[in-house]
Amino acid sequence: MKFVVEIPDDEIKDSVLRAVANEITKTYSFEGRIFKKAYGEVIKEMIYKPDIKEDIINRTVKQAAAEIRRKALPKITEQLFGGEK
Repeated sequence: MKFVVEIPDDEIKDSVLRAVANEITKTYSFEGRIFKKAYGEVIKEMIYKPDIKEDIINRTVKQAAAEIRRKALPKITEQLFGGEK
């Protein structure tokens, strides 16, 4: 019996990085602090790139607008009209 499994390289890389990160951060150690600091710096770099920053802002505004429509607007209209719809 023979099994052939194809796994994309990106998926393998992500799994290995996640496993290494879990091992490093599992125990409190100097290496774990270094890892967390480096990880934080990479995240900051990613977030503050102009094109990515603009994309994050746009998605956040869209999500906020949707939440206002779904939750806040019904409450406001209820208070304004005294429960009438």
